[in-house]
Amino acid sequence: MGRLDGAPRAFRLPPLDLALNPVVAFFAFGIIWAFIVACIAVPVEFSGQIWWWKRQILSTFLWLYYLCENVWVIFIIWLCYSRWGTFTLGESQRDTRPEYSDISWFLMMFSTGMGIALFMFGASEPIYHLEQSVRYTAMGQSFMSYNLASKEALMLSYFHFGIHAWVPFALDYIYGWLGDFIDILSALVSFVGVSTLVGFAAIQKIPYIGIDGKEIQNYKTLMVIIWAPCFLAVLSLSGVIGGSR
Repeated sequence: MGRLDGAPRAFRLPPLDLALNPVVAFFAFGIIWAFIVACIAVPVEFSGQIWWWKRQILSTFLWLYYLCENVWVIFIIWLCYSRWGTFTLGESQRDTRPEYSDISWFLMMFSTGMGIALFMFGASEPIYHLEQSVRYTAMGQSFMSYNLASKEALMLSYFHFGIHAWVPFALDYIYGWLGDFIDILSALVSFVGVSTLVGFAAIQKIPYIGIDGKEIQNYKTLMVIIWAPCFLAVLSLSGVIGGSR
């Protein structure tokens, strides 16, 4: 299923100078469009299903998520300071220079791990966990001291926006069907995450461009705010390597 050597499946499109994995591309494309069609066709029913699945996943696998994040952090730290940390990724020549500078890597990791969520929820998240989250209330009665609950709220915020948010992007993929499954899942998660962050960004822009906050319910206004930067981002794809540097 998964292999550490070899090469990913690749299908080249010469006219566009693109290479893609057909298994990952077609499965991810089909699932993403199925989500889009469902959201447009039956938004209320589909939203209810999404929320039900979210509650089920959180109640069943939340402990696994926390465990994996901490295991990844420990593993990456061990990898960096072990003898494997001196290995050069990519070409084997010792004089090979990194494709990006340290500051470029840092900024890309920061943007990937944080996104706009840090600016949207950075200050409000610990307050939310402290005052509204059911983590600190039972049957309407607090079972933690306010001081302890404050520390726990900050610890959760550090977990969401600290190094734990970065380490999942630190390693390369594996090959084979397991690697394809991971890539498909990564594409779906990236699509959902980017869509959410773009929506947050659009909501944040409204007060700064002279639009009345009440007009947020005007979906045409939101669509214009969302599509304008997306169009500019698509235009910049041809220079993504230079832009990242």
